[in-house]
Amino acid sequence: MRLATLRLPAGLAAACSGTATGTRTAAPSTVTPSNLLRANLGFQGAILSDDMEMGAITSSTPTPEAAVEFLIAGGDMVMVAHHLPVADATFDAIRSAVGSGRLPRARIDDAVARLQALRPTA
Repeated sequence: MRLATLRLPAGLAAACSGTATGTRTAAPSTVTPSNLLRANLGFQGAILSDDMEMGAITSSTPTPEAAVEFLIAGGDMVMVAHHLPVADATFDAIRSAVGSGRLPRARIDDAVARLQALRPTA
């Protein structure tokens, strides 16, 4: 069964070991959001990260960089749940990645559109 047939509005990309995907973690991997969920499973809803401060992520990649990688890979919303300075640094990293062109503005626009689709209609 393809996920598209279930019409789920959002999914959570868990931060787990990436041995099955050949990546260091599942959340910031291109394999998970773009290829696996969207292309292979037909999922079209918003993809939200798990907390980017979790050890499965921070053991190999600093939170700000992991967040940028997750968005580049097709994720739509990044969660930083514990420390405001880390959240601020993550925001700065995302803004810098957009400004440099590393994270295309079109990728952000696509993410915003998916997130806006989660809002209830009047």
